[in-house]
Amino acid sequence: MTNNVPMTVPLELPLEDLVWLRSFLCQERDAAAVDRQKAEALHVILASRAAVHVLTSECETMTRIIDEICRVVNIADAHDALAKRIAKLEN
Repeated sequence: MTNNVPMTVPLELPLEDLVWLRSFLCQERDAAAVDRQKAEALHVILASRAAVHVLTSECETMTRIIDEICRVVNIADAHDALAKRIAKLEN
């Protein structure tokens, strides 16, 4: 893409898998944050800056993905709740 707009790709997963993926990414983001703190303590300034930059970028990417997963899971939950309410009204 030449206009710097990220290409989106539809992905269908069972809700259970999506929730698992969100949990996994949250754990990895937390681990990257800990690694970033350790990298900041490195005595070699150039290595420290490079490591912090990479880990910060990874945390930002995982946060963006987690936020989108949360949005989709919330929509699925709301849809399920609405379907249950409608089913009760029909009975």
